[in-house]
Amino acid sequence: INISTLATSEDKLGYYGRLGWRSLNRSFKITKVSATDNCKINIRPMDFQKDLVKIKNIYEEYSGRLSGTIVRDNEYYWEAWVKTEYQKCLVAEIDGKVVAYIDSARMDINLRVKEFGALPGYEVLFQAMLEASIVALGLSEVEIRYSASIPDVAPAKPIEEKGRMISLITPFYLGAKEIKTTEQLIESMHCFTFWDTDGF
Repeated sequence: INISTLATSEDKLGYYGRLGWRSLNRSFKITKVSATDNCKINIRPMDFQKDLVKIKNIYEEYSGRLSGTIVRDNEYYWEAWVKTEYQKCLVAEIDGKVVAYIDSARMDINLRVKEFGALPGYEVLFQAMLEASIVALGLSEVEIRYSASIPDVAPAKPIEEKGRMISLITPFYLGAKEIKTTEQLIESMHCFTFWDTDGF
């Protein structure tokens, strides 16, 4: 095991800090989005069995380029954890091909994006998929919180969340650079992204 990660409340950061973990701030954006139901792209609820292989490929392609996302290379993890976490997952389909997906959770009358992924060139579907998520929940205008690693959809306010912590267990190489300390690990993680789907 190279890296250990945990989630905690802000008042426990010092406790875990003394045990070797370091805090990684998660960067988010908040904006208001209105629901529209005039999207010309087929956006539908995910069928886990039918769409799983496509979603896994998109996840590997999209999230694999981000810093901090969990490597999901275990079938059991997808079946026993991810499947139960995808409560409101929608997929975008063009000419019968799944090109993007989004999972979100309602927070009172607001929405939090738990995870997003798209094939190269289809990242722009984020806005349409957000709007479809709002329609599916029967809402009209909501405040959306989404990872700062997702391209902007409108003027958005940046916000950070604390509580995700990380600790280097076994040194490893990142390219030609050896990561020997937790501090070096944090320095190498630009725009840290941890999807809520992987929360525990």
